[in-house]
Amino acid sequence: MAIFFILLSLSGSIQSEGPYDLDTVLKGYRESFAWSHNVAFDFEIFERSEDTNPVRKGHFFIDHGKRMELQETLFVPQSPDISGAKIKTLFSEDLEGFFFHEILWGLDGDVVPETYKPSLDIYESGRDRFSTTMITHMPDIGSFIGYGPLFSNTPLPDLLTPKNTTLQMEEVEGIRCCVLNASIPEGDIQLWLIPDKDYVMKKCVITKEAGKHQDYRGNTYSFTNSQGASLQRRIIETTVSQHYYQDGHFLPVEMESSSVVQYKGGEDFTTETVCRITTMDLNPDFEALQAFEATFSDDSIVSFQKKDGTWLSGFSLQDGKLIAPMDEQFVDTKLQEGLAGIHTTPSENTKAPEKLSLLVNKLDPDAAAQMKKEMWLYILTAAGVIVLIGAWIAYRMVKRRRESK
Repeated sequence: MAIFFILLSLSGSIQSEGPYDLDTVLKGYRESFAWSHNVAFDFEIFERSEDTNPVRKGHFFIDHGKRMELQETLFVPQSPDISGAKIKTLFSEDLEGFFFHEILWGLDGDVVPETYKPSLDIYESGRDRFSTTMITHMPDIGSFIGYGPLFSNTPLPDLLTPKNTTLQMEEVEGIRCCVLNASIPEGDIQLWLIPDKDYVMKKCVITKEAGKHQDYRGNTYSFTNSQGASLQRRIIETTVSQHYYQDGHFLPVEMESSSVVQYKGGEDFTTETVCRITTMDLNPDFEALQAFEATFSDDSIVSFQKKDGTWLSGFSLQDGKLIAPMDEQFVDTKLQEGLAGIHTTPSENTKAPEKLSLLVNKLDPDAAAQMKKEMWLYILTAAGVIVLIGAWIAYRMVKRRRESK
């Protein structure tokens, strides 16, 4: 297999015309991400292009949108004792469509204080949360699969339509580029695509104006920093600085990004990152790679967010089961009071569960089955008692009437 690297750079451009229609360009741009639907790759993220030590590195897996996982190691000191953290994010339709985000503080050799306990957050709206993670927590990785950093939970190819996008041609160092411009509620988009290389992206500039555009939650875009300065705009520029050619496709393997935050009456705040894909597998064996496994630390403090945004916290994990934070004596007392309220004796198999045990959000199967079985017994018994009491009352009323006559 022939693999070669093509270095791309930008310079001044000149306007040019070309025989490309908008529908074809939009279709080509969308198809340029087809490789990312089923892939496994390793990555490294640097703060500057000249850096030799990454601030993050890890593995990314995606299985046709049904399962997605990100494993990363963070090399950013959190305290004198903690040199970084290991983070795992997982979405899977096989796991009730939930999203899992676990942080384990400390790397090899660290002595982690008791205050830095591992945490696991579980989100009921799993797919939405994964998209949010791609644009906020890991925007460098999200850019490789079509997301705009801090822009929208919807990938850029799905935001652009013939109605909201215009096309022009530009020539950059002898390379003809299709330039797409779009203004949508989320912000302004400008894309440079190379039609001779499967419309692969060469550069992207996205702009959000405070008070004019929406944030990724659909609210009016705004922000005030700790000094009280109000945000004016954010401009993020991403350049694909390196591709490689494989199996008839041009694949991005290095991206350089800069984010400029402008405040009213203040100085601009600029950050830069470089993300490199070090290995890529377009036909991955996910089982062999041990991808999409729902294995988490039993020491994690677990919280659960419902679809309405409500948080339930204080859970723990035991053998892969989610244990609710309820006092055992309280549960036992309430169950016994409920049983005593019905004048019947439960079967020998009935007992109060030691804990309210949940597998994500379901009762322990054995406890649930037994509770359902006994509940029907209590309902039938109570119904029988009510019928007998009603019949006795009716009999007494009829008897009294006859005696009065």
